[in-house]
Amino acid sequence: MNRQTYSLYPFQPLERGRIAVECEVVRENETIKLTYLLRGDLEEVDLPEASANTIARRRDNLWEKTCFECFLQVEKCQRYHEVNVSPEGGWNVYTFDQYRSGMRAEQRVMSLAIISNHLADNFVVEFSLPLDELDVSNSSLKLGLSTVLAHTDGSRSYWSLCHRGDRPDFHNDSCFLIAI
Repeated sequence: MNRQTYSLYPFQPLERGRIAVECEVVRENETIKLTYLLRGDLEEVDLPEASANTIARRRDNLWEKTCFECFLQVEKCQRYHEVNVSPEGGWNVYTFDQYRSGMRAEQRVMSLAIISNHLADNFVVEFSLPLDELDVSNSSLKLGLSTVLAHTDGSRSYWSLCHRGDRPDFHNDSCFLIAI
């Protein structure tokens, strides 16, 4: 089992209070488990509550609100996957043939189990990715982690392991820094 925790950084420094974003990544057999942790002044972040009756459903455009993301790419391959998870239970998995091209919903992934927990000073979202359903099992992978935070003032901040270029671009494979 391989377990590491990574800090994510905002594209631009925040003028508001302090917020920290981390993600723990665990690869075990044919599954990657991701646990995102937000800490700090969370009253400034729009974090809709998931109720006990919320059913995780496939949805599009999750990045327009608070969204936790992961990008997976097999080493030396142009094709990659994007995974989006919202705190309220929405999720989707997309496949791209190459950089921002050939996007389609990945139909082999039928569901994602999402657990979220909102306390006074932290928020946790946890989900697991079935690598066999993505057809990347037994492969060396590059992983990119990112988060979009919608703030209560209507603005958004964009968090990633690193940022390249003059705008946030989570699809840039030079930001897929984790080898697993």
